[in-house]
Amino acid sequence: MSLEYTGIPYFPLTSNFFEEDVPELLEAKFGIKASYLLIRLLSKIYKEGYYIT
Repeated sequence: MSLEYTGIPYFPLTSNFFEEDVPELLEAKFGIKASYLLIRLLSKIYKEGYYIT
């Protein structure tokens, strides 16, 4: 029995991810939870593919 996996097994997260423009702007506008939600969203996208149904 084989397992069908449609996503990417991992995605690179650089050590300066939180210092880039997008995470900093999101944190400034929405607070510290924005970075957490960004990582959760990226994980979901890479796990299930580039399109969420």
